[in-house]
Amino acid sequence: MVQMPDDFQAKLADAARRLMYACSQISEDFYTRQTMLSGNMLIDSMNEAMANLNPRTLSDVEFAFNDVESLTQELPPPELEWFQSPFNTIRSVIKELGFHVSLPEALVEKIRALRGLVAERLDAVDRASFRPPGYPEEPLPNDPTELQSAAEAIRGELEAAGYDTPLLDQLAANPAAFDNLDCSRLTEELDVILG
Repeated sequence: MVQMPDDFQAKLADAARRLMYACSQISEDFYTRQTMLSGNMLIDSMNEAMANLNPRTLSDVEFAFNDVESLTQELPPPELEWFQSPFNTIRSVIKELGFHVSLPEALVEKIRALRGLVAERLDAVDRASFRPPGYPEEPLPNDPTELQSAAEAIRGELEAAGYDTPLLDQLAANPAAFDNLDCSRLTEELDVILG
C-alpha cells in the first residue's frame, strides 16, 4: 500500500474544501444538489487515493473529477469562475501523480495486445453473422483457450495496481467457458483500464 505524499494530500484537501464551498453557493437548487453529490463522490475517491495510491485509485479520482467538471459547464460564468481554482489544483495534482503511478508501458502494451486479439475475434463473429447462405463458415481466430496465457501474464500486475478484473480472471481460470459475450465485456473492462 502506497500512501500519497503529504504535500499532495494537503493540496487535495484544500481543493476539496474550496470545491464544496463553491457547490454550496450555486443559485439553482438542481445544480447545487448534483454538484454536491458529484463533489462528494470526488472527495471519496480522493480519500481512497490518499490512503492507497495506485493507478486505479488515481483513475477513479480523474473519472470523478471529470464528472464534476462537466456538470459545472452548465453554470453561468460568474458561478463557473468559483470552480476554476479548485479545478486547476485537482487537475495539476492528477497530472503530477500520474507521472508516479501510471501503469508500466510494457504492461499497457500487453493489455493493448490482448484487447486487439479479443477485438479481432469479435469482428470475425460479426462477419460470420452476416455470412450469406451457402458460404462456408470461417474459423474464428483467437480462441479463448489461446488467449489464456496472455490473460495470466497481465492479471497479477493489474491486481497489484489495484484493479479488479473479473473477466480477465475468468478468462485465465476457465477459458473453455469464455463465450463471445464475455469477450465483448472483456474489451470493455480493458478499455476502462487503458482509459
